[in-house]
Amino acid sequence: MPRSEGFTVLELMISVGLSLVLSSALFMCLRQVQLLAGDLEGLMDRDENLKLAPALLAQWISGAGNRRAIQAWSGISVDGMTITAQSDFDGPDGFPDGELEGSYEDIELVQGSDSLRLRSGDGSPQPFLRRISQMTVSREGDDLVSIGLTGSASLLSTETEHEELADLKFCLWNFRRNLFFEGD
Repeated sequence: MPRSEGFTVLELMISVGLSLVLSSALFMCLRQVQLLAGDLEGLMDRDENLKLAPALLAQWISGAGNRRAIQAWSGISVDGMTITAQSDFDGPDGFPDGELEGSYEDIELVQGSDSLRLRSGDGSPQPFLRRISQMTVSREGDDLVSIGLTGSASLLSTETEHEELADLKFCLWNFRRNLFFEGD
């Protein structure tokens, strides 16, 4: 009996089975690459925020206290994990007006659950640095503020999910305690 053209059912079943095995292996590899890419993105985001933090915080803390001598605000105050920075740098014609009403003249930095939050004036706290899991703040005298930040990133590509931590500690000098002395 002559053999008919085409494949037998057994040959088709074997080829479909091999295709499924190869496809599942390919998808497992792609999933691992996707997890590694997510981990890399998280680590880069954490490191970028840690690098950016000193520059942003220096902008607000180093100039805090820009005021007239007769005004009552202190410039920098530290209360636990909260930093308050007050500076009068905006008013009519670009000169200080003796009030803390302009944007970023009265700010508060607070540690959130996974980010640093910034509140300007009477507004609500908004996240501005992500993946910051811990902030420690201490005053090292009248003019120096020591800040420690711990950044975290969740790694999903490892056997067990864990947090990868990075620490950063820096000091900021408040050099404008009182630019406008008005005393006897």
